[in-house]
Amino acid sequence: MAQQENRNQPKIRVLFIYGGHGFDEKAMYQMLDSYTDVTYDKAEMPKALDLYRPGLEKTYDCIVMYDSYTFPYTKEQTDNFKKLLEEGIALVVLHHSVWGFNGWSEFAKIAGGQCFFKDGYEIDGTTFSTSLWDHDQTIQVKIADKDHPITQGTDDFTIIDEAYANAYIHPDVHVLWTTDHPKSDKVIAWTWKYAKSPVFTTMQGHDAKVYCNPGFSRTVHQAIQWTVNELRKEK
Repeated sequence: MAQQENRNQPKIRVLFIYGGHGFDEKAMYQMLDSYTDVTYDKAEMPKALDLYRPGLEKTYDCIVMYDSYTFPYTKEQTDNFKKLLEEGIALVVLHHSVWGFNGWSEFAKIAGGQCFFKDGYEIDGTTFSTSLWDHDQTIQVKIADKDHPITQGTDDFTIIDEAYANAYIHPDVHVLWTTDHPKSDKVIAWTWKYAKSPVFTTMQGHDAKVYCNPGFSRTVHQAIQWTVNELRKEK
């Protein structure tokens, strides 16, 4: 069961960001619609990039990133994104969003990890080669922290999903999921904090086969709840 909903608490306001990668929209929105304590709006890249600026936190409690857009971005746009996170907004980064903002190493520090479309990207003095992916893999998800609010009510489970490997993952992330799949990095979901913004990131979530998996759906719901609750505690 997801974290207990407080009926006196207003619904969590989510901005769902997509674009640059196809997905099963009907199944994704069915998953989001099942979260009865959440209301959401959609915004498509690249237009959505200009929404990442201070003031967005007054309209939305949480950004759910599900885009993978290889767009040109300006320093002003990335500076505004950082300023928004410094103000404080909950951030949930799903699956192919870890491929976003290639060439801007700060995004790896925002999400706690990043995949790369080509060789040569550098983060903190380490140069990375192209990240890897493989579709329709049977991935055993192991819960690394069963006491965390995001993993409550979820035991180890199996998903049919895309595997990612050769990614950058910050050594200080709080690990929630791991896997021993040979085509995947070991750490596949974590929590993190950037400036004043609580962050949840997972490598998983490619298509409808995953969205309908109770372990995945519950985790995303509880990640939205947890990041927002952490932000409210701080504020």
